[in-house]
Amino acid sequence: MHYASQLYPCLMFIDLKSIVIYMTIMRYLMKLALILFFTSSTIFASGKVLHLKGKALINGNKLTRSSVIEQNDIISTKENSLVLLKLSSGATIKIAQNSSLKIAVYKPKSNQTLIHLLKGSSFFKKDPQVKGKLNVKTRVASMGVRGTQFFVSYGKDKKDDVFMCVNKGSVWVSSDKKKAIIVNEGEGVNINSKRKISRPKFLPWTKNLNWSLNPSAKNLENDAKIQEKYGDPLTQDYD
Repeated sequence: MHYASQLYPCLMFIDLKSIVIYMTIMRYLMKLALILFFTSSTIFASGKVLHLKGKALINGNKLTRSSVIEQNDIISTKENSLVLLKLSSGATIKIAQNSSLKIAVYKPKSNQTLIHLLKGSSFFKKDPQVKGKLNVKTRVASMGVRGTQFFVSYGKDKKDDVFMCVNKGSVWVSSDKKKAIIVNEGEGVNINSKRKISRPKFLPWTKNLNWSLNPSAKNLENDAKIQEKYGDPLTQDYD
């Protein structure tokens, strides 16, 4: 009995020490889990904001320079606003004022990105050094990009009319009414509300658009009204 009474305090000490060690390990593991969680969120994010002018929203909330862009995010700009995004898939996007787009699909491993242009206009550029695909979809057409730079805009009056032109490389454009056509550098097309695509035309004025995607540039805004440059969509030569 005397031996047992001496052993009991020792066992109590060992148990308390074990509990302290256990709690210390658990706190460490919780901190590690939080670090891994936030690190993985950044690694697998679709992209980041390179430049922000004026007021813009992400999923209805205020967009900031520190905002992380992920799949299914909707980015919207207000009047006199502009957003420049860089996606880890190698795509750069300049969203003009009064515009909205959705990062619909993003697959980091294969660098495949699908953008839904919901309203307004945007400039798109795909880095040819980064393997993968960038597709842009509107209500009336789809566009496939591989190492190129182009501009897409909805019409001013007819919300389903889409205008697009290519600055570098080539883009395939398709609708559910016909097979895809290729639009080459310096050319542009119009896709009307009936999903008909006009014949590609060489448009010298496209060189005057502000194609800059450099966040350090003094001016990133585009003042040209693409629908005015194209003229009346009803006069376009459709196939």
